[in-house]
Amino acid sequence: MRNLPIDSSRLNLIASGKVMAKAEYAELSDGSRKRLPDAQAKDRETGLPLWVVDCFLDDDDVEGRAEVVAVTVASATRPVARKFQAIVFTDLVVGAWVRDGRANFSFRATGIANDASAAKAA
Repeated sequence: MRNLPIDSSRLNLIASGKVMAKAEYAELSDGSRKRLPDAQAKDRETGLPLWVVDCFLDDDDVEGRAEVVAVTVASATRPVARKFQAIVFTDLVVGAWVRDGRANFSFRATGIANDASAAKAA
């Protein structure tokens, strides 16, 4: 899968207020995957815990409906995403792949630019 950079300044992302630990999975001998209870996924490069931040992507003036996207962020502490507030991610990328004839996408970022908890820690 190739990651493509996204110009997040051109997106209208609104935080849902939901931030969850990303689940860790184990691959079984038959090729299926099983969720490991009480285990949080870690970033392969940094070893930091991974968090999933749910956002509304409001970019379609024709439909008039928002789409929910999940952005994975590696952070030592749980990121803060204030409910119904604009959210800006740093180094946002999208990964795209095809499975069973359908296009799939995943979003990843190195952080949240307007994360109040990160600003206090710094």
